[in-house]
Amino acid sequence: MSTKGLGIGVSNTGTVSGVAGCIEYGNPINHTTHFDLDLVDAITLANGADIADGVLVYTFPAGNIMVHSCQLDMSVAAADSLLAAGATITGVGTVIATGAVSDLVGTGTFEDILLGITQTADGTRDIEGSDDVGFAILSTAAHTVHVNTAFASTAAAGTDLSADYAGDMVLNWSICPTS
Repeated sequence: MSTKGLGIGVSNTGTVSGVAGCIEYGNPINHTTHFDLDLVDAITLANGADIADGVLVYTFPAGNIMVHSCQLDMSVAAADSLLAAGATITGVGTVIATGAVSDLVGTGTFEDILLGITQTADGTRDIEGSDDVGFAILSTAAHTVHVNTAFASTAAAGTDLSADYAGDMVLNWSICPTS
């Protein structure tokens, strides 16, 4: 479900993808976008190996964007009990995480909106906030927003390598006028 344009006349909204719900409010320049991240089988983990995966949740409108803050309150829950003990790092970036990596830091765009938080894949909910004011996305850069998770595991699991996301994310952002 997506509800856009609530509040005080929001226009210039982006495109919502892959989330359970979204509410966007603000005005034509300043926006707050609240995502419901309760997603079943959101990402795929690896059997006894490192892997990164993510979900596209939003595409900003065209133009120059300033991300003022991002707050993430969510958990990752592996379907397989052996994988649930594995370490995950979850962050928010402009590019979807991929590859055989156990940390998002190796590719800056995997967590350029919000640096990752370390947690287990057992469904425990953690809170991570960012007050890094001034992250600019120029008109020529990627305008996508992905919730990304890197997973490290040495466990040999069964056949269900899926993991769920449960929680919320709030983005405060604005459209920057061009000269």
